[in-house]
Amino acid sequence: MLFSTRALAVSLFAVALASPPIHAGDSDTESRLQTLEQELADLKLHEPSAEPPISKTWEAGAELTLMRPAIGSLALGSKVVEDQLEITPSYDLNAAYRVWLGRQSSNGLGWRIAFWRFADSASLDFDYLDNTTLTSDLDLYAIDIEATHTGKLASWELFSSIGVRIGGVGSKESLTYGENAVSFDERFTGAGLTFSIGTRRPLGNSHWSLYGGFRGSLMYGASDFSVDVDAADLLGMTIGLDGSVVDRTVSVFEMQVGLQYERSTAYGQIFGRLGLETQLWELPPVVAGIGDKNIGLIGPTFTFGLRR
Repeated sequence: MLFSTRALAVSLFAVALASPPIHAGDSDTESRLQTLEQELADLKLHEPSAEPPISKTWEAGAELTLMRPAIGSLALGSKVVEDQLEITPSYDLNAAYRVWLGRQSSNGLGWRIAFWRFADSASLDFDYLDNTTLTSDLDLYAIDIEATHTGKLASWELFSSIGVRIGGVGSKESLTYGENAVSFDERFTGAGLTFSIGTRRPLGNSHWSLYGGFRGSLMYGASDFSVDVDAADLLGMTIGLDGSVVDRTVSVFEMQVGLQYERSTAYGQIFGRLGLETQLWELPPVVAGIGDKNIGLIGPTFTFGLRR
């Protein structure tokens, strides 16, 4: 289309040159030239613009996030006791990691596979009860397999994806008193839909840009749980109970914001990010409204990736 338009414009220009010279008062020739000039202007106005297509690329990246779980730490106090007594342990920052691999075609469509995992443990020694410790363990993971799309709106680069998430949540609470122990262990495994939206905007003509994104996931699955009571030293008995709960749902919400640095090299486009990530995992009760738990995660994130 672009070639034929230019060829037609050249033909019209050649016709104009081949026309006899314009003499004063030659209204027909002058009118004809004006018509040709208008047609040439219309052709230039409607000539399609050749926008560069989105390049076909591979993308791989690794991310380290220092996250602090927020489950709710309980402390009790009274007017008699000035110092508050901690009842549940508090978590500190611990590392979570994410790796991904993706492919994008020339029309902006593509695919991506990502894996994320976080595990941590916290404990609390009761000063007012000798040899008594409460321990809390967490283990979260997610595998995302999704279709992606990249587009552009003015200076904003837009990203979206939809696909399948396979994930799990493990939590364990243990209370030990000397040689005696009581523990409750729950493990959820499920799968469901996940979607994400994100954007990136360059900061002027520099290598820096702002980025942000949101992801939501809803997984359906089952939970296995066990309750163990080992009171042989105290009561002379040991009790164990195992069970499972089906048709459970776990929803996950994630957000990221931060700065990105990107530049071209002989190996492709390398990029690094420094940002803040938050997550919320909503777990339903195990049974009869007992055992429901919301797990919040927040912390700085560091990313390195290659696009080529």
